Amino acid sequence: LRDVQFIRWCADIKGDYFPLNKNDLNDLRRDEALLMQARSAVHFLRKRKQDKLILEILPDAASLCGVKGYDPAKRGNDLLTSIHKAMVRVRSMGDALYRESFDADSRSFIDHQGIAGLKAGLEVFGIKSRTGAPLTREARRAVSGINSTNGISLTRSLKMLIDIFKGEFGWRASVEMLDSGVFKSFLPEFSKVSELVPYDGYHQYPPGRHSLLTVHKCCDIFRNEFSEGGKCISAADFDALLLGAFFHDIGKGKRNHSERGANIADEILS
Repeated sequence: LRDVQFIRWCADIKGDYFPLNKNDLNDLRRDEALLMQARSAVHFLRKRKQDKLILEILPDAASLCGVKGYDPAKRGNDLLTSIHKAMVRVRSMGDALYRESFDADSRSFIDHQGIAGLKAGLEVFGIKSRTGAPLTREARRAVSGINSTNGISLTRSLKMLIDIFKGEFGWRASVEMLDSGVFKSFLPEFSKVSELVPYDGYHQYPPGRHSLLTVHKCCDIFRNEFSEGGKCISAADFDALLLGAFFHDIGKGKRNHSERGANIADEILS
């Protein structure tokens, strides 16, 4: 909700909401309403002004927010997924409004340039991975709208993804790929599990971000320990390691997720 206020403060100072468009502002209103509803549900259930949504009250909070279903765990997961998506959208809008309105002279941007398909989208994230430059709001909308793999094979897409992971700013690029929803266009199996809520003491993040963080740590270790040369795994083995790190939780959501994940990854890579 602070990010919503940040957007309004920036717009008040600037006099308009550009580069946000009508659809963005409609999303902003819906997202603000959901976040206010969730916060009110937490206050009601905890009988005090407490903004921490703990697991014990999650199913009841979901019901108060209008989430339907008999399964308490699924209700809770659906609410948290909606909240997470809302927070990502709001943060993205705030970043774009501030950067393109008040910080445009001090940085370079990756612009739209006719992004129309997956290949062009992956090329954009490749640039971000190498340079760290942010996408313009228009470019972010374009990659979020990618829904076709026409013109590029899955093998080529995975090779480009590995190169994105390896870039100096690969973590930033891969997280924006996740937040923009571009994975759903060529790896729907990953997209499907990426926002599941972890109900254990070992995972801080949902499987999507957790898997990308695992990839990032592998890249960090490789750069920090082997940048001077010496005994090291081959380039092909390192690529395989990154794919293994990326796919290691793709079977989440049901029992025996390791076995399921191995079968899913085998089908994708075969």
